[in-house]
Amino acid sequence: MQIEAKKFKAHVVWSTYERGEEGIIYNTTALIGSEGDVLGTYRKVHPFPTERVDLGGWTTRGEETVVCDTELGKIGLICCYDGDFPELSRVTALKGAEVIVRPSAFLRTFHIWQLTNLARAYDNHVYMVATNAVGPDAGNNYYYGHSMIVSPTAEILAQARGTEEMVAARLDPEPLRNLGCGSTVPMVFNHMEDRWPKAYQGILEEGKSSFPRHQ
Repeated sequence: MQIEAKKFKAHVVWSTYERGEEGIIYNTTALIGSEGDVLGTYRKVHPFPTERVDLGGWTTRGEETVVCDTELGKIGLICCYDGDFPELSRVTALKGAEVIVRPSAFLRTFHIWQLTNLARAYDNHVYMVATNAVGPDAGNNYYYGHSMIVSPTAEILAQARGTEEMVAARLDPEPLRNLGCGSTVPMVFNHMEDRWPKAYQGILEEGKSSFPRHQ
């Protein structure tokens, strides 16, 4: 993948399984620069429950967020199920990310895929580049694609279909001039600057849902 990135002078986000010390396995995402160098690696913080080693799976969670300063801008990395957790994208944005990339093998409904991508972009006023696998895997689970690029005002700039294809979008370096697509009304709010952390006591504590998970 590093050879291909250098060949095409492209930045590549690539996910794979990484073997750590003592046989630990991480779901790891790497950002490769246009010269073929690895700019950063991110270990998935939220493995899906069926992946988690403590729930009978094989993957150990990572512990750190990653933001890479590149010639394209500051790129943050998350992965698949991570996109369900607002806190992770928020802290990635607080570390300076302008674009958050979310490579995925997403099997739930399209509306959840779309909702979480748009919400994370809009929550944090960042671009979301969310890619989803296409076709069956070894277990005959079928991934439905629909990769998308979302603006900081939750506009879908480009969206793939349920097949292998490429999509692209030109990213505006000043995306918060107006309220949204087609609007001439100036943007008068900013979710990052308008936060009030004093009201968020307990947000970093572990918790439980009012509704238990199915066992």
